Formats: sequence, C-alpha cells, structure tokens
Amino acid sequence: MSVAENKKKVLALYKAFNERDLAEIEQVFAESFVDHSTPEQAVGPEGVRTYFAMLYDAIPDLRITIDDLVAEGDRVVIRTSWRGTYAESKEAVYRSMIQIFHVGQGKIQGEWNEGGDLLPKD
Repeated sequence: MSVAENKKKVLALYKAFNERDLAEIEQVFAESFVDHSTPEQAVGPEGVRTYFAMLYDAIPDLRITIDDLVAEGDRVVIRTSWRGTYAESKEAVYRSMIQIFHVGQGKIQGEWNEGGDLLPKD
C-alpha cells in the first residue's frame, strides 16, 4: 500500500470510532492486530471492539479530534485529542495521545501509544 492509502486506513479508524461504527473495525484491523501498549487487550478486531465498547459505556459523548498525522513507509503516526464526560460522575475528561500504527496488507497490524488511560484503574 502507498503512504496515502495507509493514512486513509488510519483516518477510517477515527471516523468509525466517532460514528460508533463497530462493524467498520473488521475493515480496518487485521485478524492478527496487536496493541503493543495494552498487552491485556485481546488480539485482532475483537479486542478493539471490546475496548471501544467499554469507552462508549463509560464516556458516551467521547470524541476524538485529529491534531497531527504523519506517515512514512508502513508507519502512520497520529496525535489526537480525546474529550468527553464520564457517564457516572459527569466529570469531564481530556487527554492527548500519540499513536504509531503499522499498516500492512491493507489493514492496521499493530499499534504503540503514549498518553495515559481514560478509564480509571481498579
């Protein structure tokens, strides 16, 4: 895939997230997708779908804004802002995040990220 196609794949991820389109996850993530920064997340689209569903339940109005997008070869780096309100406490939440995606064979294969958690740890 070209760098432009890799960027489009990552942009499709954020569009799907903001539109709550969990079905699109199958088109974006490889079956072997690994989130290297979240080792407890299940491999593949199912792990992503489960994580997104948890976020939607905890922060129903969560939106992600793309601040920067840079790509070279099979890597796409994106800086985003996440904003919303916790359903239970009504407390506003914000975080900035940087993610590095490995895109290959038309799908996102892996991810590394920096930016902290949105959901409180037990």
